[in-house]
Amino acid sequence: MPAQARRWTDASKLSFPIQFVLTLVGAFLAAVLAVKSAQADLTAANAALQSDVRVILTKMDAEKQVAEANAKLTEAANAQLKATVDAMSRRQELQQMQIAELQKSLLILTEGRRR
Repeated sequence: MPAQARRWTDASKLSFPIQFVLTLVGAFLAAVLAVKSAQADLTAANAALQSDVRVILTKMDAEKQVAEANAKLTEAANAQLKATVDAMSRRQELQQMQIAELQKSLLILTEGRRR
């Protein structure tokens, strides 16, 4: 190849119109601002999400505590009800025994009067 067939471009001799340079700089700045804006939006969304998660965890913990308290109250109420039923059952047995004793006494009295 002849020496003239090769064309070397010297970078120092390149020149661009000012509109082209301003367009490139503007496009670069717009891209940087878009990335910064997206990062700010993501940061805000992440903060809101973390806040929502904290609220949900707090509500879940409160619901768990309420459920535990309800379980304890139910257990205490059941124990009290069982104690009441047991006491009524013992009282009924005592009354049956008293009735049986009264029947025996009446039987003895009625037999004593017949004689």
